Amino acid sequence: MKKIILSTLLLAFMFWFGCELPTPTAEKIPVTPEQQQNLLLRKVVAIGNSLTAGYQSSGLVKSFQQHSYPYLIAQQMGIGWRFGMPWIEEPGIGSTQLTDPNYIAGPLRMTPAGPAVVDSTRADMVMGLLSNALFPRPYDNLAVPGADLNDVLTTKVSQDNPFFNIVLRNPNLGNFTMLEQALIQNPSLILLWIGNNDVLGAAVDGGDLTQITSQQDFRTRLEAILSTIREQSSAQIVMANIPYVTDIPYVNALDVIFVDFGALGQLPVVFDENFQPVDFNPDTAAVLYLPLKMTESGVSHVLLPFLTAYKTTGLGVPDSAFIADFLIQTGMDAAVAAVQAAQIVQGMIASGLNPSGIPIPENLTLTADEVQAIRDAVDGFNSIIGDLAQTYQVPVVDAKAMLQQLNSSGIDGYSGKYVLFDLANTAFSLDGVHPNNGGYAIIANMFIETINTAFGQAMGLNIPQINTAQFQGQYLAELQQYAGRASLPDAATRALEGVKYLFVKRNR
Repeated sequence: MKKIILSTLLLAFMFWFGCELPTPTAEKIPVTPEQQQNLLLRKVVAIGNSLTAGYQSSGLVKSFQQHSYPYLIAQQMGIGWRFGMPWIEEPGIGSTQLTDPNYIAGPLRMTPAGPAVVDSTRADMVMGLLSNALFPRPYDNLAVPGADLNDVLTTKVSQDNPFFNIVLRNPNLGNFTMLEQALIQNPSLILLWIGNNDVLGAAVDGGDLTQITSQQDFRTRLEAILSTIREQSSAQIVMANIPYVTDIPYVNALDVIFVDFGALGQLPVVFDENFQPVDFNPDTAAVLYLPLKMTESGVSHVLLPFLTAYKTTGLGVPDSAFIADFLIQTGMDAAVAAVQAAQIVQGMIASGLNPSGIPIPENLTLTADEVQAIRDAVDGFNSIIGDLAQTYQVPVVDAKAMLQQLNSSGIDGYSGKYVLFDLANTAFSLDGVHPNNGGYAIIANMFIETINTAFGQAMGLNIPQINTAQFQGQYLAELQQYAGRASLPDAATRALEGVKYLFVKRNR
């Protein structure tokens, strides 16, 4: 059904743009005397994916795009007024699939009941949200949510991902790729952050390692991008590496429900509304935690979308047979275990839990082996980025180290925790994958620091840093704004799954 909706949107985009947009030609922007001092700022373009587009909370909307790190950098450079953006007006375009196919969800918003879709737009009205659709040249921020390395080189129009058509506006804008649209503008500086989606799908889809681009293809494609830029432009390039995609709240937020069972290892257990393990032992001198029922063994992470299913259907909550078997493993007599298991089940039901006995499917868990394979892939990609950065003389923003610092000690008072665990200070948006306004400001500062270090002395450049504190507490304000507004039917149930759509390759 979603593919039908997106195909309909593609036809609407083509009709909307019509023949009103001229085919772009190489743009030569006059350099004023004031700009002579900072030739690097003459023409800045950005190439990338959702992280560069400013995507957050499973969607794009102007209030998010204004906090994309390229737009923030352009503002700090003093060129924000001429930095072309593919603005999407309220309520925005999200990736959560609604029960009514005639409506397109907006991004997630923070409500008193948690992250949910609170707004939508009729499918036949979505084009009205694109307020800058007739911008007469390619945008300066050309990033497309869901793009991978291959997309930068080859994709012009997409049947499955409407953001390609929103940003690239093909075939009416010359039928050029993201890279071609960047180069035709004769850029002086290219902000390049790409490659995350060559591995992210494996993490958010429960360890499907077929989602990972091969190391050879990654090298070939990235080198093609860098060599093309060097051959066809005189632009400077600043590039970022890839964080561990297992170090995001979508993957690690529920690590708090794991308990050490000694010889049985670390296992996720039945937990309460405060994410605290439930003690089923009536004897206060000892504790009895019950593992959740899982399809896979060796699980090290339970993914965030599990949370909703746990509350609504009892997914993973053990039944009496599973509980009895576990108690026997701990050394309890079989007859005693059966009686105690029945008593525990009755207690669960009385407290609002649903002991369904349905195991957590493997697409909602990551095993230790899967995590290691994903981290190995990221390490390999970053090694390639480092090699090619040296070959093509490209300074690199260490995004991997940034995320590790955010998770360990925080940055500027922000944490890497999920919003339900740190409402005021999280740097992540409601989807648990992408940064929020403050998180993007931190990323912008990392790029600014790298640009100043690499080019500042030679070009008399000193771009000021952003005060990240101004964005803190984003969801406290959002709670006030959206309190009392009803969410669409069943939207919250699928809200945390919605982000997967753009980043799991088989769905594209």
